Parts: sequence; C-alpha cells; structure tokens
Amino acid sequence: MNRNSGVDLMRLIGALCIITIHTDYDTLSLGVSGHLKLASRWAVPFYFLVSGFYIGKKYWQKQEMQLSSLHKTISLYLIASLVFLPIAYIKNIHFGIGHFTSNVEMFLYGSYWHLWFLGSLILGILTLWYFISAGHLKKLYLISVLILLYALYSNSYFNLVKGNSSFEFPRFLLSIPFLFAGFNLSNQNLKSARNMKVGIVMTIFGLCLQILESIFFQNEYGYSILNQQFLFGTILSAFGVFLLALNIDLKSNMLSNYGEKYSLFIYLYHPITIMFQNYVLLKFYPNSPTIILLLFPFITLVITIMAAICIEKWSPKIYRIINGSSLRQS
Repeated sequence: MNRNSGVDLMRLIGALCIITIHTDYDTLSLGVSGHLKLASRWAVPFYFLVSGFYIGKKYWQKQEMQLSSLHKTISLYLIASLVFLPIAYIKNIHFGIGHFTSNVEMFLYGSYWHLWFLGSLILGILTLWYFISAGHLKKLYLISVLILLYALYSNSYFNLVKGNSSFEFPRFLLSIPFLFAGFNLSNQNLKSARNMKVGIVMTIFGLCLQILESIFFQNEYGYSILNQQFLFGTILSAFGVFLLALNIDLKSNMLSNYGEKYSLFIYLYHPITIMFQNYVLLKFYPNSPTIILLLFPFITLVITIMAAICIEKWSPKIYRIINGSSLRQS
C-alpha cells in the first residue's frame, strides 16, 4: 500500500502533541499550559482516524477484513504493558502489584496510564470486524453518534445539568466512531483542492471552538481547562487535520519517514523519556526557565526518536519486539 507523506508528517506532529498533553507545566500559568494541551487534543482521534483509514484501504482492495493490524496491536499492548509493569509497580499505579492479576482496569487500559489507547484500538478493530462479518455495518452509524455524545457529556457537558461523570470508560470507547469514520472515508476520493480548503477551515474552526467551549465551562462552572479533553471542537479539528494531511502535496522526506517509522514508538515510550528529563531538570535545573518548559515536548520528541534509531541499529530484534513487529522480519 502506498504511503501518504502528509499523513505520516501529521503522525509525527501528533506524537509531539501527545507529549505536550503529558508534559507537566508546573511553573507556567494555567491559561498557557491549559491551552497548549487543549490545542493538542486532536491527536488521539486523528490516530484512530488514520488507523481506520488504512484498515479500510486494505478491506476495499480484498473485500475482507484483514486482522493483521489486530495481531500487531495485541502484541504491542502486551509487550508495552510488560515494559511498564515495573514502573507502574514502583509508582504504585493500580494500587500495587498484588492487584494486577484481578484488576479489570489493568486488563482494559494496560499497566500504565497512556496504554489505554492500545486497549481502545483493539476494541475498535474487533467491533469493526464483528459488524462487517455480521453484515450490520450500517448500525455503527448510530452507535458511533451515541458514543460521541456519551464522551462529550462525560468529559465536560455534564456540567450543563450539574451532574457528575467519569470520562475514563467513554474515552476508551472513542476508537469505535473514529475508526469507523476513517474506514468509511478510505473508500472516498478525498484528494482535491476543495477538501484541502475544507480541512484548513475545519481545523481552525475546531481549535477556536475548543477555546470558546473551554472558556465557557471554566467561567460558568469553574471546570478547569486541564480536565477538558474532548469537546465538539476536538472532533472538528481531528477531522480537519485528517483532511489536511490527506491533501498535503508532499514528497517523502526525513520528517515524514520518522512519522511513519517512529510515531508509534514515540507514543508508547515517551513517558520514559519524560521521567528521565524530569529527573535531570529537578536535579540540575530545579527552577527551569519558561523557554525550557516550552521546548520540553520538542526535546522529548528528539530524544525518543534518537533512542528508537539507536535501538533499531544496535539490536533490530529487540526493536521489532518492542515496536510490535514480527520477529521473523529480516
């Protein structure tokens, strides 16, 4: 299957956004740190859209659902969970090692907080496969809309009715609507100057709408911008970036190649880089200047890519294992 360099470049930028979301901006104002994170929220839905898009491309070519992506994702999920298991134990996540074998959350979300993405991706692929196999693909339209509304309500919009809700489970379900959307879009001819403009408008409008939504919930209900992870603007900006990525006329280059090869590795293992950097900063630069904090995600991205390149060069077998590739590859 031909790669799209625009999509691969956006995957790299998306990885930077994920790091931004996970960066602790302690000394920055809430407004600055909150809006930096908010502007990065499109990344996870975008990754789901891209996954569904490539699954769909394979499906429409052979008219059957290929489960190779499922096998790789399960492999990644298990290996990454094992890698982060000792870290989780040391940090006492999931209430300690004694609870791991019986903890349902551990089974669904992995041994570390960011691995929910892989568990969700597995669920999304299985759901897509089931509805395709059963011949009920159209039912996913209604299911997808309901999940999106459930997630919007659970994360921020519950404030409108003065309710209370947890976002963890609805967030876990979000792979279903976005994978399904990417799957459907893969059968459309989306490459055009018009769609390029639509992508730009959707991205800008979505990002601006997010700001308005977040300000509303913060001012009217005292709901911190840091807690606002999924808004109507998030959906629009994710689709906008996706359309933009598909229509960027870009030749393969170093950055797009890094996006193709290392974006998943970056997502999986950037928390280790963040922990290392936090230790160095705390030890040698306890009062880090603002510029260091603002550059922190870029530095994390570069270090993680360098780590991936070094591991791939020094031990291709280990790299293939931790990156979910088959050990039989040469």
